[in-house]
Amino acid sequence: MEITRQNPSARFTVPDKITVRQQLAYFSASVAPDRAMLERYWLAAIPLINDWQCEILPDINTDLDSITDPHATQVIIWAGLEVKKHIDMLGEVSKN
Repeated sequence: MEITRQNPSARFTVPDKITVRQQLAYFSASVAPDRAMLERYWLAAIPLINDWQCEILPDINTDLDSITDPHATQVIIWAGLEVKKHIDMLGEVSKN
């Protein structure tokens, strides 16, 4: 599944289906008690994100303590929440 954003420009894909191991890893990382919620969503999403393209944050593994651009923060929050929404929808029956 491709996910895109216009301003600032960002794009990535996530698998349409993920293994149970990937789901367990995602949920484990997203509830880790040593991180704030939005940071947890971002860190949990990184292993599932493919084809990352972002003008503000070109390297998905950038040390968050090394950047100060508030647009990067917006992109990180957006991507983390988009992956969470995708994970939450996995297995839902489509309405036909």
